[in-house]
Amino acid sequence: MRSSLLLLSLLLPAVASAQTLTLGFVTTSTNTAASTTRTVGPADCGTNVSITWSVDTAQVCDNLVVWVQPFADNCPSDGTLPANRLTVFTRTPSQVASASPLSNVNGSQHGGTENIALDTLLTTVGTPTAVGSKNACGADVQETRLFRVCGFTKASSDLVGSCSSTKNITSTPSDLQIAYDHEKPAPPALTVKGQDGKLVVTIPDADDIATAQVEYRKETDTGFTPAGSHSPTKSFEISNLDNGVTYFVRATQTDLAGNVSDLSAEVAGTPVAVTDFYEAYQAAGGTETGGCGVAGGASLSTGAALAVLGLWVASRRRAS
Repeated sequence: MRSSLLLLSLLLPAVASAQTLTLGFVTTSTNTAASTTRTVGPADCGTNVSITWSVDTAQVCDNLVVWVQPFADNCPSDGTLPANRLTVFTRTPSQVASASPLSNVNGSQHGGTENIALDTLLTTVGTPTAVGSKNACGADVQETRLFRVCGFTKASSDLVGSCSSTKNITSTPSDLQIAYDHEKPAPPALTVKGQDGKLVVTIPDADDIATAQVEYRKETDTGFTPAGSHSPTKSFEISNLDNGVTYFVRATQTDLAGNVSDLSAEVAGTPVAVTDFYEAYQAAGGTETGGCGVAGGASLSTGAALAVLGLWVASRRRAS
């Protein structure tokens, strides 16, 4: 699931001390990149964007209003709600006080989370930068949208809770950029290398790719066996394979927006047994078991020993 948390703080003037209202975006999707930009795609259209909030209720004396507006507009300082907005919620002072209590030194910090549909956000607030009108999630477009979450209330001007017209609580903006991507990526260009009892598979790097899903089969099989999900640029092994048997590997890859590519071409690879020098020597008729002397039995000529060495080196090269 993709998750981002962007915080903003608003100083609430009070008689005794300044109070703090904190707002934040939380997006739900599959991207884990640590950035104020979240890439979404058609697979995310049923998810929510959430607004988290917390406030010290001791000095709140007016309605708390939280809304989302276009990034280009400043949060109003006088509580005037902009026309181009999506109101997330309005809470009375008593509703704020009855919200879930949070850990705070004075025990009066309360807060919660409100969900809005991603599609509602995209179709209600602002205009995209790439096209001239608002587009629903799932539209056949590539676009980037910028949003700003704002909040407003008033703080008490005295100890009995009187509201002051001069004690407006306005927000330092908390901003989120949503990049909507509906296009599937190109299939990965795999490389496959045979080693002893295994294949080493490498997936090339790509900026917008999250994972690749790999599968393989024997040349005599028609069905594929899953080989897991892997990160780009990382080589990994498919083990417990038969040496001398050709296998075919293919994969899809998923981008940061959750779009899945078509299957790649099947790439062949053959595990190759690695024979050490002594095994090659014995296979060629050598009888020595070690030591300095030659006891009775025949031994390989110098030329035969060199031939064995050549075969052993060749086998090592085939497996590397």
